[in-house]
Amino acid sequence: MPATQSRLEYIKNRTYLFLVLPALALYLFGVILPIVMGFRISLTDWNGFTPTMNFIGLDNYRSIFSEGRLLNSFAFTLSFVAGNTVIQNAAALGFALLISNEIRGRNFVKTVIFVPCLLSPILIGFLWAKLLGTVYPQMLGERFAFISLLSDPKTVLAGLLLINNWQWVGYWMLIYLAALQAVPEELYESARIEGARFWYTLRRITAP
Repeated sequence: MPATQSRLEYIKNRTYLFLVLPALALYLFGVILPIVMGFRISLTDWNGFTPTMNFIGLDNYRSIFSEGRLLNSFAFTLSFVAGNTVIQNAAALGFALLISNEIRGRNFVKTVIFVPCLLSPILIGFLWAKLLGTVYPQMLGERFAFISLLSDPKTVLAGLLLINNWQWVGYWMLIYLAALQAVPEELYESARIEGARFWYTLRRITAP
């Protein structure tokens, strides 16, 4: 009996290992290997386009810290995070408040806003590059060549905020919408009977 139980445990452990192997392989080739390859490339002078690649050691890292580009990148990242936080939450709450009302086509609007969340970042990059560089200039004229939003250092932050918020505002909208639907309808009815205005209801009932 102990031998049989031990064999069953062995088979069970082998089964667990077999089930974990695909995910482990994906993690290895999709995460660990790119990190290792990226670190190897960072030790060369490759610019991403030329076929030649020369080993230069830690010169790239010395350049980052000596030229101040690290601080600029850090400031850009903070601006990007702050902008996304404010815009996404404000837009998502606004859409959630709109859709929580019984308006015609609310399901269609909800779907249209949420669909960009399902697209891959690579596809979104190609889509917006085409829209800003080709579609809009052909529709509105060459003077509206918005591709500069993504190529000009002065406007790239605005372009990235536009694209990123277009993709993710629908996700946060659903979270706000779920929270709004959890508020008892009796509270809103009591507020309407008392003659409470929209902003008062928002501050005193919805927000808390």
